[in-house]
Amino acid sequence: MPEINSVNFADLEKLRRFLNEILARHVVSLNYYYGKEFAGFYHKHERDKSKISMSSTSTCVLSLIRTGNWRSGPWYEKTADTIKAFLEQPWKSAELKEDNPFTVAFVLEAVTALTTFVDFSNELPTLQQRVDRADEILKSAVPEGGVSLQGYPASAYLTQLVARVLRQRGCLDADSSRRFVDWAWREIDHQVALQGARSKTVDFFQLAYCILLVSDFGDPGEMTPDQSLILMNSLETFFANQLTDGTWPRSRPLFHYPGVGSAYCYEFELLVQLLRCQTLQNRLLKYLNNFGKAAFNAEETSYALPDGGLGWTSGHHPQLRGPESWSTASVFHFAHNLERLVAEGIRKVIFEELDLAYKSPGKPKGNRELFASNFLDCPLQYNGETRSLKETLLAKFVEPVESESQNVEDGRSMAKTTPMSAIFFGPPGTSKTELAKSIADYLDWPLLTVDPSYFVQKWDGPHPGPGGQAVQHAGGLRADCRPARRIR
Repeated sequence: MPEINSVNFADLEKLRRFLNEILARHVVSLNYYYGKEFAGFYHKHERDKSKISMSSTSTCVLSLIRTGNWRSGPWYEKTADTIKAFLEQPWKSAELKEDNPFTVAFVLEAVTALTTFVDFSNELPTLQQRVDRADEILKSAVPEGGVSLQGYPASAYLTQLVARVLRQRGCLDADSSRRFVDWAWREIDHQVALQGARSKTVDFFQLAYCILLVSDFGDPGEMTPDQSLILMNSLETFFANQLTDGTWPRSRPLFHYPGVGSAYCYEFELLVQLLRCQTLQNRLLKYLNNFGKAAFNAEETSYALPDGGLGWTSGHHPQLRGPESWSTASVFHFAHNLERLVAEGIRKVIFEELDLAYKSPGKPKGNRELFASNFLDCPLQYNGETRSLKETLLAKFVEPVESESQNVEDGRSMAKTTPMSAIFFGPPGTSKTELAKSIADYLDWPLLTVDPSYFVQKWDGPHPGPGGQAVQHAGGLRADCRPARRIR
C-alpha cells in the first residue's frame, strides 16, 4: 500500500489525483441505489429496491450535497418529494423502535440540508410540526450528556450525531454543550486507561468520536494544558491503532437491528466527521499517511457497479452480501473531505518551499466598501470610458471570484466565465503588489509571491517553449508565465 509523506508534494499530488478519480464516479454510483418512484435511496440493490431507507437516504443525500453533486442527478428535481418522504413517513430504521434518536437525527440532518434547495413553506404547518417534533425528540435524548439506544451503554457515535444535528438546527444551548463535553472527557479518560492497561475492551471509535465532541463543542479557551496534551495523545493513539489494511478494530455494538444483527461504527463514516472538524485540521495533516491507507484500501475492497460505478459494504453483516448504499455514500464523502485536506497540505508545502508564511483560506469579507479601503484610487480608461481602477477591478475580477469562493472551498471548479487571473503592469512604485495584497485580504486567501529569480534557480539553462516556461532573451533568463485571462 503506498506511503504518503505529509511534506512531499509528489506524494500528495498522487493521492489527490487518486481521490479525484474515485470522486468522478460518485453520481453514477449512487444513482444505482436511487428509487425515483419514492424519491429516496434503498439500502441494498439486491433486496430493498421497493422501499426507502431513512438512514441510508440521509447518508446518500448528505454525501451528494456536501460534495456539490445534488444538482447532478435525477434526485434534484425530486427534492421536495424527498423532504416529504422524510417528514411524512414513520421514523424508524430496520425495525428499530419508531422515533428513535438514531433515525430522527439522520432525517433531521438531511431535511435541514435539503431545504437550502427548495422552499417547502407551502406545505406548512403540517411539515413544520414534524420538524419541531424531531427537534424535541433529539433534545430529550440527552439528559445526561451521552446518547444511548435499547439500553446499550451511551455511545459517542450517537452522541456526536445528535449533538451536531441539534447545533445545525440552532437547538443546542450552552448547558447541553457542556454536558456533551464533560461526558466526552470522562469517556476519553476511560478509553485511554483501557488502552494503557492493554484491555481488549478498548474502543477506538468511542475514543475518536469523543475527540470530535470535545473539539467541536468545547471552548478552546477553557481547555487546560493537560487536556490539550491528552487530546493530542488520544488522536495519536487512534491513528497508531490503525490496522495494516487501513481499517480499525471493530467498535463495540451500538445497538441491535431486530432480524439483522448488531450495528457498529463504520471507518469511513467516522473519517468523514474527523475531516470536517475545522479545529482539528492542522493536527490531521500529520496523519495523511493514515488517511491515505484508508483511501487505497477502499479501492481494493470496492465492488464494480454498472456504468463504471463503485460500491462498498460496511461488512457488519456478512449474511447480507454485496455493497450498500450508505457505506458507498460514506466512502465518496470521505474521499471528498480527504481531497480538501490534501489540497491544504499541498498549499502548505508550496509556501514552505518558497519560505513564506502561510495562512489557511478563510471567508471573503463580503462588503465591497472594505475592498482596498486604504488604497489611493486612480482613473482607468476602460472601453472608451474613464472609470475607477478600484471599482473596475472589484466588479470585473474580485466579485466574480468571490461569488465562486464556496465552490473553491468545496473543491469544485469555478464557472468557465469566471476570470481566474489578472495582469498588473506598470513601472515600480505603482502599487501592483499592494493591489494583489488587497485582493488577498478581501478574499481572505493566502497570497503567494514568487520572485522570477526562483525560476532561474530551478533551471540549469534555457528551456524554450510556450508561456509558463523559461525563455532565452537578451540579458539572460526570464519567467514567462502567461495567465489564462487578462483584465485589461
